Amino acid sequence: MTATMISRMIEENVTGTGSFVGSREDAVDWIVNAAVFNAEDITNWIVTPKFAFSNITDYHRHVLTVFMGPDEIPGIGLELSDDEQSMVKKISHSVTMVMERDHSCPYGFYLKTAYPNIHDKHAEIVDTITKEDIINDRLYKFDDKLSLAVFWFSDQGINFQYRIDDTHEPYLKIDDRQTNYTAFLRPTSVKYYKYYDTEDGKCQKLVRVHSDEVQANANEFSRTVSKMEDFLRKDNTISTKKEGEIPVDELIREKGESSLFKNVRKAVHRR
Repeated sequence: MTATMISRMIEENVTGTGSFVGSREDAVDWIVNAAVFNAEDITNWIVTPKFAFSNITDYHRHVLTVFMGPDEIPGIGLELSDDEQSMVKKISHSVTMVMERDHSCPYGFYLKTAYPNIHDKHAEIVDTITKEDIINDRLYKFDDKLSLAVFWFSDQGINFQYRIDDTHEPYLKIDDRQTNYTAFLRPTSVKYYKYYDTEDGKCQKLVRVHSDEVQANANEFSRTVSKMEDFLRKDNTISTKKEGEIPVDELIREKGESSLFKNVRKAVHRR
């Protein structure tokens, strides 16, 4: 379950994700119990007329978080740490339900989604998962070396964007927002550009620049790009404090192999 949640955090770039523990039936039980415990709250929402709501959204949607008790654990989850350099594993003691009003439904509403809440005050931290943990324990396999580089070097304060060009080849767009320099990095090449305002000031245009200019004016950015360039072209291992050199091949998916999270999504979709 942890590996699946790590997959979602990395692939969807979300700051948190949670999952009910146990089977699908267990999840339904948690949701039903949460609804039964708060039947009066839900009923009050349904019978309150529209004009009584100061925010019309609250009339159409009702979000309810139910604390199930200090010894009850409906789910677990991962949340991005404050410094965004690790994931915090949490156990949840609450269930959140999102209900939407629909007069065609038997009870006047339907349940849009429900999940164990790892963000409320009752959630407890039980572990921290660092980047090195993910690499050391092979908790996630990347699509290619480019996506691995984005993950491994993302603590450099540089903005990375993984893109696919018209020929279906992946590349990285790397931006330094302080200096307006940008780099287009491919496994075999790197090109530098700079954003300049147009004369009317309404938009910006990209102008090709030499690497020497970038090195002189944005040294930190230049070093980060060079480090990633060396990794893509030369390095066949990643060095960690715990295990030393780890072969890159062990961290890349084989052709045709999909992620755990994608497999789970497909399985849920087939139900």
